[in-house]
Amino acid sequence: MAVGILGNKAPACRGFARTAVAVRAQDMLAVQGNLGNGQRMPHTFKPHIIDMLKEPLGLPEKLKTLEPVHADGRGYGMICNCSKELYPDELAALLKKLFRCTVVRYTDAGVPVKRIAFCSGGGGKLYADAFKLGCDAYVSGDFKHDQFVYANNMGISVYDCGHFHTEDIVIPYITKRLSEMFPEVRIEQAEADVDPVNYI
Repeated sequence: MAVGILGNKAPACRGFARTAVAVRAQDMLAVQGNLGNGQRMPHTFKPHIIDMLKEPLGLPEKLKTLEPVHADGRGYGMICNCSKELYPDELAALLKKLFRCTVVRYTDAGVPVKRIAFCSGGGGKLYADAFKLGCDAYVSGDFKHDQFVYANNMGISVYDCGHFHTEDIVIPYITKRLSEMFPEVRIEQAEADVDPVNYI
């Protein structure tokens, strides 16, 4: 049986037979027509992320796109009004649990979070967009020091849950979908699919 090795970043496949294939989440665009409805990856995986956050945050079904890049409104990130009001420190603890982060770096704007924006990976630069769209909090990865400072001055709480952790949450979902699409192939999540950053 052929083996598909799936990971957030390209996993090493040394020692595997020729039937083994290494696949990065970012390289899945070629099969998007089968994974969902032919839309680009950030939009296709949005329902999975929403499902994960829906109950803890009380998310509604309909969300707004943070950064539209297509005429029909598709794009990157999402914005929603939460039915559950959380204080910044409560949201930080919840995000750490949901994303299985080692740490969550965040700013506390001192106001309850009612409207939240999220963009996986290195979306730290979109904090100003989230603020302009009336968000109390923005969740992403790869925030720079000056972005924390500016966000704090603006009065929006921002949460850096890590580039890896905010992307890796879709790997089990992709693994499941690929297994359904290609039952003749054993799809596995790579053991090497771990955060490359160490913490002390």
